[in-house]
Amino acid sequence: MASYTTPWDTIITREPTPTGWLLRFTGPQAKSPGLVDDVLDMVEKWFGKS
Repeated sequence: MASYTTPWDTIITREPTPTGWLLRFTGPQAKSPGLVDDVLDMVEKWFGKS
């Protein structure tokens, strides 16, 4: 498990699961709309919307 604290005091934790990875966002920017929406928008740009 690895974690990163953003400059906005939001913690992003990466945890392995049996089927892939779990990203856990905690902190003041972890609500929607917020940082998680920005991250998911970038992931959709990189991999295409499903």
